[in-house]
Amino acid sequence: MNPQEEADKIARSLLFELGNESEEYTYLIPEWQPENKEMGLRWLKSQVWEGFNVSYKINKEEKTVYLKSWESEEPNFNELNYKT
Repeated sequence: MNPQEEADKIARSLLFELGNESEEYTYLIPEWQPENKEMGLRWLKSQVWEGFNVSYKINKEEKTVYLKSWESEEPNFNELNYKT
């Protein structure tokens, strides 16, 4: 699978999990201010295109998506600096 296909697959998976409420979520990226859906997905895809691994965690109660990327060793979500 090429990076474009992989990025699209991950983004579709995230949007499927969020359902019709994806616009209502805040997307948190380490070291960034909170972002909207468009920028969150753009960041997620760009990380894959650049060869990084990516992951996300959804908090449905707070309507928040935590995004992360890494090159070799996966960081724990709790170890990252999210600005809220």
